Amino acid sequence: MEWSAELSSGLLQAAPDAILVLEGTRIVLANNRAEQMFGWSGGELVGQSVDVLITEQSRALTPERQRMIESGVPGSIGTLVTSSRRRDGTEFPIESSTTIVETPQGRLAVAVIRDISERVRAEDDKSRLRAEAHAHRSQRLESLGQLAGGIAHDFNNMLGVILNYANFVIEEAETPQPDLGAIVADARQVVRAGTRGTDLTHQLLAFARREVVRPQALDLNAAIDRMQGLLRRTLGEQITLIFRPGPDLPSVTYDPAQLEQLLVNLALNARDAMPSGGNLVVDTHRSDDQIRLRVSDSGLGMPPDVLDRAFDPFFTTKPKGEATGLGLATVYGMVAQAGGEVTLTSEPGLGTTVTILLPAGEQTAPQRAGS
Repeated sequence: MEWSAELSSGLLQAAPDAILVLEGTRIVLANNRAEQMFGWSGGELVGQSVDVLITEQSRALTPERQRMIESGVPGSIGTLVTSSRRRDGTEFPIESSTTIVETPQGRLAVAVIRDISERVRAEDDKSRLRAEAHAHRSQRLESLGQLAGGIAHDFNNMLGVILNYANFVIEEAETPQPDLGAIVADARQVVRAGTRGTDLTHQLLAFARREVVRPQALDLNAAIDRMQGLLRRTLGEQITLIFRPGPDLPSVTYDPAQLEQLLVNLALNARDAMPSGGNLVVDTHRSDDQIRLRVSDSGLGMPPDVLDRAFDPFFTTKPKGEATGLGLATVYGMVAQAGGEVTLTSEPGLGTTVTILLPAGEQTAPQRAGS
């Protein structure tokens, strides 16, 4: 029996959970883990009322629990998830399983108590992550709704223009003496609206990265030089385009069509920022193993709150329906897709600069004639 008692005591003290033996509400035995868990030491728990471990939250459960201990048959009376209190007053969540035991000294209750703080924290983290995921889904749906609304408005306007001017063309053509000049002018409006629709479609496809990308070794200076005419037409007569090609540039691996889309997007933004005219400077430069493409305008600039959100999809300061807010977001996506970086600097009244860094190729691109 002595060996059995020593074994029982050893098992009790080695248990990973707190174990309390109660006679009524008085603690008659507590293992080492119980003392550690509740902050008592040196057998101080023995003789204490279990009330010293009970929180206000769990106090309402105590009378029913005590009734079950006093009147129930020997055996388990179940597991309870509640909270408990340490000696210093701090509270923590526990899982407590209680068993009624009949002994020669009377009825005792053996409570096995586990600290479930980590489990509760993990469940809270999961709940938080689920809530964040739900919020992100809601934000995506809201963004898609904004996008759909802007696109629908844009396309509706374009279709309205096409239908109106097409009717004007028909009406003029059916007159006894058609005015060819008026017909041409109206037809140009139809073409302009159709071109706007095509541009919007390309912008959406580029933003979604669903266009077929064909990267190739590209002479950046030569490619930009070929686009100067397109960029000048995009900017209009009031804005001067200045191109400053850097010397001895290696090639870059990039899709020429995406480069055109990128520069047109930046030119459109610059045009809107310079309603009274100004300069748009495009320059290139080699920086170690990267090629820098910089596009700077002398426009209105952006305040800090607008600058912080400039790359956000669907963000625009223009009136509803006049822009989708995809221009800079598309630029960011295309540059990132090519392994590059893009940054934006701007100050109100001092203009805006977009700096793009692309990985340099191994070979120096051939020099253009006259460069």
